[in-house]
Amino acid sequence: MTADASIVLEALEKRYGGHLVLRGVDLSVARGEVLVLIGRSGSGKSTLVRCVAGLAGIDGGRIEINGVTVQRAGAKLARAATRRAQGQVGMVFQDFNLFPHLDAGRNVSLALQKVRRLSRADATAEAAAALARVGLGTFGDRFPHQLSGGQQQRVAIARALALKPEIMLFDEPTSALDPELKREVLTVMRALAEDGMTMLVVTHEMNFARNVADRVVFMDSGAVVEEGPPETMLVAPREEATRVFLQDLVAA
Repeated sequence: MTADASIVLEALEKRYGGHLVLRGVDLSVARGEVLVLIGRSGSGKSTLVRCVAGLAGIDGGRIEINGVTVQRAGAKLARAATRRAQGQVGMVFQDFNLFPHLDAGRNVSLALQKVRRLSRADATAEAAAALARVGLGTFGDRFPHQLSGGQQQRVAIARALALKPEIMLFDEPTSALDPELKREVLTVMRALAEDGMTMLVVTHEMNFARNVADRVVFMDSGAVVEEGPPETMLVAPREEATRVFLQDLVAA
């Protein structure tokens, strides 16, 4: 584990009923690093990200964010400290999760009012800035049904960014989009990486992993099988399970 790690997972375990979904995962993400998680559906990638986001509890091990332990199995932690640390994490899901009855600007500004307790005027101004950052500066008055899927996902990214997180988590953010719309979202994500945002990304977009990731981690059956730089992991992985996964991905 590195001293400048933004995220540290130690011996992480998660069960759903009698099924062990995460099996003793040890992993760290350095400050400013883009780490991409790859693996088959059901390998535990999304569960891992949800645990980091604080959306799921853990059954073993611990999670640390920016030096603060936010989850430790069986332990009661200082609520204020863990809430502050968890507040440094933003998350974007596969589904856009926008309020259909609110325009794009309000979808973003509402979170600012509820979470950061900004006035409506300040929240509106910061929402406009966040939308501009994802290339939607003139779309604040449009409702979700008036936006393409790629635009809706960019509004979701703007909503997360407006809360000023130090870490961004992405769980298959382009899987529901066609190729043209995927490019819109991946361009925004690439810009965030270039700005130095710490990012943990679950994706099947191998071009993004190849061109943007600092490190790629392959998971299988709830465990980390291997990890390394994309030029190694995606071209000459050591493990047979990784090679088979990549071959199947190309063949699909």
